[in-house]
Amino acid sequence: DAVNFIPYFLMPDVEGLDPVLFTYTTCASLGVGSIIMGFLSSQHSLNPCVLQAICFGSMGMSCVIPIVASQKEHFLLYAVLYGLFNGGAWALFVPTMVVILGSAHIRRYIGMVFFIGMLGTVAGPPAAGAILDLTQSYRNVFLFTMAFLLAASALLFTDYLGLRWQAQHEQ
Repeated sequence: DAVNFIPYFLMPDVEGLDPVLFTYTTCASLGVGSIIMGFLSSQHSLNPCVLQAICFGSMGMSCVIPIVASQKEHFLLYAVLYGLFNGGAWALFVPTMVVILGSAHIRRYIGMVFFIGMLGTVAGPPAAGAILDLTQSYRNVFLFTMAFLLAASALLFTDYLGLRWQAQHEQ
């Protein structure tokens, strides 16, 4: 799923950049990222909210690479980093929901959470297309993506801090 959100069609023609290799690199990185973050979140000392905030922030920061890149190696580095952290974010989705909502409430809210996520999936591509039409630059689409991912990271980390503060004050 996550690979479909990378706007390959917006990237410039880079000599030697094979879209198939780019896609396979991203897919392989997604799998590796899922395994790594799944393992890390299973360790009791690492909070999945913090790990997912790191994944979102790292995905956002990786969007700088295609903005300044000019060689195929740069775009492949982007594919690896974005894939690793995107895979990690997906692997941490349910553990993060359990931390925030509690395991007793997960069944009640999981459909709503997926529905809200779907809204972004539906609205994102037209928004990206509008930005591209207005600015005629794929770089602005990556800036748009970066801004949302960094905001998601900040909000998730703030939620973690709020939960931690609440737990300390309930004692």
